Amino acid sequence: MVTDRPSEAHAAPPIDWHAPWWAPLAPRGAPALARWAGGAAVADALNATSGAPVRFVPQAALPAGAAYERFIFEQRAVPTRDNLHDFLNGLIWCAYPRAKQRLNALQHAEIARDGVRTTRGPVRDAVTVFDENGAVLAAPDALWQALHQRRWIELFGPLRPLWRQARLWVFGHAALEKLVSPYKSITAHVLQAPAAIKTIEDVDAWLAASLSAERLVPKPFAPLPLLGVPGWWAPNDDAAFYDDDVARGFLHSHSYTGNPLACRAALATLELFEQLDALKTNQTLAQRIDVACAPLTQHPRVQHARHLGMIWAWDVDTTLPDFARRYHQQAMARGLVLRPIGKTLYAMPPYALDDEAVQCLASGALDALNATLQEES
Repeated sequence: MVTDRPSEAHAAPPIDWHAPWWAPLAPRGAPALARWAGGAAVADALNATSGAPVRFVPQAALPAGAAYERFIFEQRAVPTRDNLHDFLNGLIWCAYPRAKQRLNALQHAEIARDGVRTTRGPVRDAVTVFDENGAVLAAPDALWQALHQRRWIELFGPLRPLWRQARLWVFGHAALEKLVSPYKSITAHVLQAPAAIKTIEDVDAWLAASLSAERLVPKPFAPLPLLGVPGWWAPNDDAAFYDDDVARGFLHSHSYTGNPLACRAALATLELFEQLDALKTNQTLAQRIDVACAPLTQHPRVQHARHLGMIWAWDVDTTLPDFARRYHQQAMARGLVLRPIGKTLYAMPPYALDDEAVQCLASGALDALNATLQEES
């Protein structure tokens, strides 16, 4: 840990204590957060929470130049800033008191032997990794084998039913800080726990008894994408959540991002929208495109044709695994820049199309489809 950290005051954020990663901490965390949100300092909010073997003191109590972990070990007091990171660190002290004491003892032993160096060293480094980003998983062997070998599709696909037998606790307060506003790539360093571990008290006792320098130095952690755990995040009910194939993802582009000239062009475009009543004009243009594309929409190999605003899409029934590439080539040969996503053809035509250009788009798209489908044989 660093020394002499500046104090930082922040408002208490909302936390959904019903989320699976928060549920084990909710009995202690929800009242403590309410005290912080009500105006108490984080240290005072945590001191009113039972379970911690230490006191929480303001950050200013840490003498200048003092080692943070040594201070905790010797004073049995944790310097605490008024921010989310330190609130969650304190909450873990309350929920896992013996495990946190063990980690602090390992840190202190290294500092007592080597002092505070510019680098932590292998023991302190491993301890810090788990303290900040660790988790504990008790799960069937098949899940652990897939996890260690990083067979992600198998882990979250065919083996998905086995997750009902698994139990997962997030220990690292930095990992929990990220989970306040969840995003897909949050990954924890996970330790394998015995199957007998069933409660947060079991986890605390097991960690306190099993954590050692010898065990931690090899960093026996497995990376686990937390929001990929079945039952933990509603979007992963859809198999596409785990798929990096762009054909199964939502793509978007940044038309004007970070380019001042492009941003100026965008502003000019908005001015034209107001002057020319572009939205009303586009309604008429969209009707003309709909009529021109009717043969494509009614094609026997086209399914789920749809249109919203100035965007059209058609799903194509084809056996070609590389349909997108082949169709793109056929469209380019006809002067059209059309690039399907997977087996979905889509078009976002410019707003300046005249009748001739509309017919060129519609007939060219249809011709390119027929030519591509002929490549199936």
